[in-house]
Amino acid sequence: MATYTKRGDKQWQAKIRKKGYPTQIQTFEKKALAERWATQVEAQMDRKVFISSSRAEVTTFQQLADRYMAEIVPSKKSADRIESAIRNICTHIGDYSAIGLISRISRFTS
Repeated sequence: MATYTKRGDKQWQAKIRKKGYPTQIQTFEKKALAERWATQVEAQMDRKVFISSSRAEVTTFQQLADRYMAEIVPSKKSADRIESAIRNICTHIGDYSAIGLISRISRFTS
């Protein structure tokens, strides 16, 4: 069940505590937005499809690309070409957080 706390004049914090899941906390400008977020997260938890995005919020695309190039690319036949393409992509979006990219992509696919 979610709880809502007013934080200052213009912020509302939603906090979800559910057994079996880490506590989820998010801050919004309006209570309605906090309620909508909490409803969506709780529904995902009820359907057992919730995945915490906390790591994706602090992980950059560059970090993901570096790990992919270290762990996966060496086993590929065209490793040089793949690394070159990834480095090129990273010059444009390397500093974006993983969650930031997901939200941008979902706007185009919805």
